Amino acid sequence: MPSLSVEYEGLPDIRVEAELWSQLYYLRQNELMSESQFLWFLKERGVPASGVIDGEPGDFVKRGWLDCDQYRDDGSPLFHPFRFFPVLRLLDRFDLRIAKIASLNPEGYIRVATWALKHVPSEEECRKLATEWNRVVDLATLLEPIYWPRIVSQERGSPYLSAEEVTRLRRTFRKRCIAVVRNLDPALWRRVHECLLFDAHRLDENSRLYVLLRVGDWSSRSNLKGKLSGAMWLRHMAEVVRRGFEEAFNQSWSEEYDLSNGWYTGAKERVFGSERPLDDAMRTKPFMARDFGLFTGSSVRWYVEGDTEYYAFLEVLQEPGIYGIELINLRGEIAIAKGALP
Repeated sequence: MPSLSVEYEGLPDIRVEAELWSQLYYLRQNELMSESQFLWFLKERGVPASGVIDGEPGDFVKRGWLDCDQYRDDGSPLFHPFRFFPVLRLLDRFDLRIAKIASLNPEGYIRVATWALKHVPSEEECRKLATEWNRVVDLATLLEPIYWPRIVSQERGSPYLSAEEVTRLRRTFRKRCIAVVRNLDPALWRRVHECLLFDAHRLDENSRLYVLLRVGDWSSRSNLKGKLSGAMWLRHMAEVVRRGFEEAFNQSWSEEYDLSNGWYTGAKERVFGSERPLDDAMRTKPFMARDFGLFTGSSVRWYVEGDTEYYAFLEVLQEPGIYGIELINLRGEIAIAKGALP
């Protein structure tokens, strides 16, 4: 996989856009979490965090390794779910990667642990790496109000503003965010996007399953647990970043299930029903349902009166069975029956 310490180097500080950052208070789509809530969120996503009320997130904030998204009046930090990413990367850096069975040989275990501890990153190295990881989250968080509704097929309003005020604010916010993205290096951020996908792949390799989940219902998706859920959140964060750059630069990046460029022409359309399955979710759904054996019969029985209508339908929808449509050609029987009536 790409060297993350290199690929995440030199990212700009997005938080200099102070006014935009303050508008997130009214527009963000995901609720901020207290440290205890964030710890629970991390554990449910397969991250080996410790603590119940407080733990690594608060400690990382104090060390300058983890940014928070807001402070409460009592000074306690609040976290966006996307902060899952730097915590994941930091804890991975401190994993000594010693096999559990090695504890059967205490002396050997101590020697291995001593050697591994010498390679634990220093405070300064962690601070440098974490700064870059937090800047990835900063951009994703800034773009979240614009693109998250498309990912989850629902839009959260604001309890502090009327619907009309939210609409006006969102319109100006979007324009200014796109202007910010246009001042960024798309090649650098495209590599960042790829690294996020590699991180997601390391958590869970089931990219085909991700497509099924992504085009499915958000209420079911949001209840997922374990590393599968962690990989899903990383891919969702990557999608927010991708959509921002695609809109700003009129580009087309790889979608979040795709780690390879080895698809031959037409392969994605045969597998997913579309070359861009996440952009064309309605067409992708029946293909994924068929792929996972979820079709047990026809969902719709469609009657046509003769060959003209039958072949016209097939011209528009070449494989109706894929969509659960059973096409029945009556060959004029309806017209004959009508003529037989008194």
